[in-house]
Amino acid sequence: MTQAEQVVADFMAAFNAMDIDAIVAAFTEDAVYHNMPGPPVEGRSAIKAVIRGYLGLASAMDWRIAYQAEVAPGVVLNERLDRFKLAKGWLELPVMGAFEVVDGKIAKWRDYFDMADFQRQLAARQGEG
Repeated sequence: MTQAEQVVADFMAAFNAMDIDAIVAAFTEDAVYHNMPGPPVEGRSAIKAVIRGYLGLASAMDWRIAYQAEVAPGVVLNERLDRFKLAKGWLELPVMGAFEVVDGKIAKWRDYFDMADFQRQLAARQGEG
């Protein structure tokens, strides 16, 4: 595993641990996170606010990397299944991620997924009972 791949793998592990401090520490100060199709989020503090919202949705997370490769120096692509434990079961979302790692930190992170699938599953699995 390359150093950039390890940075991304450790980042995924921080999500599984729901460790907001470790997640945010993985970014450069001026990092950009673009969760397609939404607008990009710039800077650690803004990224932290967005991620805190994701962590607040779930009682547990289980993000599983299926394939990961460094395709150019510092550029890591991964195909994964992001799982969120909600009140009425697991939301499972196939995701394709692109990461640009600079000096051991994530400078850019882009995720591609089906928003309609996410919203459908979220509506079905939130709430009591």
